[in-house]
Amino acid sequence: MLRSLVGSEMCIRDRYQRRVRDETRHHMHLALFLLVFTQVASLPTLPMAARYIPADIKLSHGRSDVHGWLWLPKDLKHHDPTEPVRSLSGYWYHHTPEFGLHSPHDFEIMIEGTVHLDHPLMGMPLPPTTPVLSTEYAFTPPAFSLDELITRNRTRFYGEFTNGTFDRPPRVLMSNGTLEVHKLTTVHYLYDSHNTTLPEQAYLSYPRSPSAVSGSLHLYWLHLLWSGRGTGEAGSPAADYDQLVHVVVDLDSCTWLHGDTPEDVNAVGATFTTSLTNTLGERLHAGEHSVMLHTLRSVGHQNKSSCKINVVEELHCVVTVSYTHLTLPTKRIV
Repeated sequence: MLRSLVGSEMCIRDRYQRRVRDETRHHMHLALFLLVFTQVASLPTLPMAARYIPADIKLSHGRSDVHGWLWLPKDLKHHDPTEPVRSLSGYWYHHTPEFGLHSPHDFEIMIEGTVHLDHPLMGMPLPPTTPVLSTEYAFTPPAFSLDELITRNRTRFYGEFTNGTFDRPPRVLMSNGTLEVHKLTTVHYLYDSHNTTLPEQAYLSYPRSPSAVSGSLHLYWLHLLWSGRGTGEAGSPAADYDQLVHVVVDLDSCTWLHGDTPEDVNAVGATFTTSLTNTLGERLHAGEHSVMLHTLRSVGHQNKSSCKINVVEELHCVVTVSYTHLTLPTKRIV
């Protein structure tokens, strides 16, 4: 039975169980913002490049902190559920990106890689045998420089594979292991100075199932972040939201324009927009939706190729408030 996305309470509004030093750091950023002029970039043209790192952003062994990675498994051709699993392949999503001056997490990153487990595991939710994840799994190494990952100076990390998330305890240690990074599929810098969400609700796509030209195709969709000014507080701009959903696209429903083909839907990082308002309350939800595909061929054209999708499961949702502009609460609010 497929688990559908439920109400807005699933999207965690605040993540303030960070260490005390992080709270001090964010308050310092508030003071720094009053003194530092930050660049305001224009709205991007969709589709964005897979790698968006403005020239003024330096990568020099900085952004050292604990960086967790959410696991998004790909379909396996052959899997015996009675046999233990010794490695976990798929996409791994940076958990969780945040806006803020000098934040060590100011990138939206998706990688492809494999975690080689120290101890084999039974009963893992491997698709397509298991149709939905139903929970979060994360790989977390000790603190390291995110810059070294982005520049490919480091591609192997030893850490803990857990059932659970940074955002809500408990987290259950399942095994230690080594993450081998195969590819950086998406690397987007998050400017804290952006003061509005994108006018369109945009998602980046990562295929779960093998390439197809007809029928159903399972995809993971990542909401494209842009706004760094929203805090969710009264009078502030709308907060952006870090959301991952599992969708199924009906390739036979697609209307193709500008030379687009099913190959464009199968592409890692393909960009889609919905007709929904780009706000937390209107984020992509359970059910059938009509979506538009943005390709380089369609830039400058109002009409785009379109397809029907069905949202199967919301995998992750956190409100990415701006820590630079936020008054921190005394307790975490869900």
